Amino acid sequence: IAETLNCRRAYQLSDARKKAMVQDISQEAAAEVISKMYPVCYKWGNSGREAVGFVAQDVRELGERLGMRLAGQEGGFLSLPYGSYDALYAAGIQANQQRIERLKQEVRGLQNGKL
Repeated sequence: IAETLNCRRAYQLSDARKKAMVQDISQEAAAEVISKMYPVCYKWGNSGREAVGFVAQDVRELGERLGMRLAGQEGGFLSLPYGSYDALYAAGIQANQQRIERLKQEVRGLQNGKL
């Protein structure tokens, strides 16, 4: 297993024809996952190479508590599908954008003396 992968583009299969039981991820659930994922910086034990990310054991435990599969296992070691987290980030960003819009409306109301 190599520690480095260099490429210009990486595509992940995402065709609806290959999916079953598709369910929405609520913005609330996404926000909860994102708020509880603990980012760390670390060094790989065998090479000392510096990296940033998450600890798979922590993410797996979080997923189990929330009923989501957030980690996998490969060759006896836990692994994280970092690219799959984009859907969680998108839902979290959408929730934040809605909060921003509500706050803007409140500010406008205060400025106009309506609140």
